[in-house]
Amino acid sequence: MVRENKYSKDYEKIFLEAGQRSNANYYQFKKKQFSFAYNGKQQGSLNLNLYEGVLTSREHVKNISGNISIDADNPTWSSLYGIHSFTITACPTVIDTKNSPILTGVKRILLFGDSLTDQGRLYKFMRGKFPVSPPYYNGRFSNGNPWSILLTNELRGKINIKNYAVGGATAIFHRGGKYLPFDLFNEYINFDIHSKIAGWQNKGRDLVFILIGANDYESASKESTEKDMEELTTKVVNNIAWVTNKLIKKGVKKFVFVGLPNLSVTPESRNIYFNQKVTSRLSLLHNEKLKALTDNYIKTKTAKSGYFFKFINLSTIMNELIYHTKAFNQKYGLNITNTTDPCWTGGYTSHSSALYRNYSNVEALYAAGILCKDPEHHAFWDHIHPTSQIHATIYKIIKQELGMKTVPLKAN
Repeated sequence: MVRENKYSKDYEKIFLEAGQRSNANYYQFKKKQFSFAYNGKQQGSLNLNLYEGVLTSREHVKNISGNISIDADNPTWSSLYGIHSFTITACPTVIDTKNSPILTGVKRILLFGDSLTDQGRLYKFMRGKFPVSPPYYNGRFSNGNPWSILLTNELRGKINIKNYAVGGATAIFHRGGKYLPFDLFNEYINFDIHSKIAGWQNKGRDLVFILIGANDYESASKESTEKDMEELTTKVVNNIAWVTNKLIKKGVKKFVFVGLPNLSVTPESRNIYFNQKVTSRLSLLHNEKLKALTDNYIKTKTAKSGYFFKFINLSTIMNELIYHTKAFNQKYGLNITNTTDPCWTGGYTSHSSALYRNYSNVEALYAAGILCKDPEHHAFWDHIHPTSQIHATIYKIIKQELGMKTVPLKAN
């Protein structure tokens, strides 16, 4: 329920089943009160004030009561960065860090990767031009929060997270206009400079996640030979190993390597590059070699005190989603019915100039592309990136694999 303030009449009511998500309409407002009820019983409320400036705007969340939370993680933002969005969650949870073996003693979590993990880093580099928001959610490559933000939200500041992932990043450097100038080596350098400036000590208390490689493979020629694919995947995994070894020398002891989903099931592979056989093989080879790398570290390092290495394979979850959709929905409480078409058909920079004249006009906003009316039923947000509910499922798998337990966040 959205109200102008606590004294005015109801502004909008949205009814949801447990686990459902809703993207509300665009609001032009300075002050709003949001309230939530479950079966008619008040669940919680908060006040959100927005102040619009010439160059920057800011938000102020106050009077949070009940068992709800808001992911308004950008208290200030440039007017260059489109429209600010936020998500309010009822019945939020928090990771039980005290009883989590993987998080025992961890002071920082370091994230390296590409658009699946990017929290808006590329968006800031591109000064709000790429990916345009909306329809992309606050410059992230989906219609909602990626798994990395979900992790950040559930940690509630208990463990510091530093995210160096950049959308479009590759594991190895590629020449050519179809690649962005960001790779895993750049991310490592950024970390190294940042850690020195910040004076980070005791990196043995860091936990590293690495999820990268899709951008090295997605546009591979459909004429690629087995030798081509073997050489490319070896180079990619070797670069992941190179960065891992650099981090080990810095004192880092805990690593989680996340394998790639099956890239051949994406609309991009099927309908743009027509390279399904190649991307399927590349995904398989990549995961096999990354698993072998993890096993080698386990064999040579884990006998030493404090080392931890884990491989998580996302290929299984995506194959289950695409080929056993009904069972997937039952298992994860979803209602995915479309596993082939993108919800958003526009590009990363597509929008209508009418957006800035009247951003409550949704039809004008998406004049440069078609937005589906039911993103909650789609597996893919655009031609390659998953929707927010798939990100939530990926995050759930990662937590399960690492033995992370969640408990309800105590109501205020």
